[in-house]
Amino acid sequence: MCLLFETVKVHYRLLYNIEAHNRRVAHSRRALFGLDDQLNLRDFISLPDDLDNGLYKCRIVYGKTVQTVEFQKYIPKRIRTLQVVHDDTLQYDHKFLDRSCFEQLLHKAAADDILIVQKGFVKDVSFANIVFYDGRIRVTPARPLLKGIKRQLLIEAG
Repeated sequence: MCLLFETVKVHYRLLYNIEAHNRRVAHSRRALFGLDDQLNLRDFISLPDDLDNGLYKCRIVYGKTVQTVEFQKYIPKRIRTLQVVHDDTLQYDHKFLDRSCFEQLLHKAAADDILIVQKGFVKDVSFANIVFYDGRIRVTPARPLLKGIKRQLLIEAG
């Protein structure tokens, strides 16, 4: 069975953007499994008693239903070098647990991360949507590989 995942930000023991994650889960379950029932991720997330007020990732693995929920301290990735990689075949329109397509591209790269370009269009880096900023204007690809939760919320907010 095809497995997917969501990563929900937890800070001060609060879940962030959970409704947006629920919408993406619903969209993926409908597209991949033909399921119209709604999973509310809140029903599956129980904050551990020993979770402090720090910044955490809550990783929810799911398919037709939720498989696992785990918490991990959030440690930002340090990206010092970026390499442009051209791949016209890569598809990642749902947040699949199997990320071997990215791992293979990263393995070949001589950089900390990759900037994926398809048919001349910038798409994403390996683990996030990309935003360009010139000091005044922010621009993000119209058709990223995966429409990220935060990206969508920022677009909606203008």
